[in-house]
Amino acid sequence: GEQKCFTCDSRLPFSAHDNPKSHRIENVIATFDSERQMKWWQSENGVHQVSIQLDLETIFQFSHLVLTFKSFRPAAMLVERSKDFGQTWKVFRYFAEDCSLHFPSVSAKPATFINDVVCDSRYSGPEPSTGGE
Repeated sequence: GEQKCFTCDSRLPFSAHDNPKSHRIENVIATFDSERQMKWWQSENGVHQVSIQLDLETIFQFSHLVLTFKSFRPAAMLVERSKDFGQTWKVFRYFAEDCSLHFPSVSAKPATFINDVVCDSRYSGPEPSTGGE
């Protein structure tokens, strides 16, 4: 049913008609345009440790950060934040299918305070195989 893209060509920006195989990093910021489901960022195949750093150029207060995956969600990942414009980074939250295996020194209990650093397994299971958040 669904057509899949296995070869990328990101020399030019995404265009549904002229360059649908472009999966540049700027596609990580979602908009509500009609082509948003066609646009995504794709890491290099076979690379297991990937980092994405966003410079938002000012201070933001986030209420939600949603990552939607086109494939299985990672078995383990972490989200870091910087409060000094990228000079230093601190882990904000750990995510893992098995927190005790991937991040054994991190509490898997729910956060009590906003600055508590914990590991959350609710969003890291292998299902669904696509579209997992």
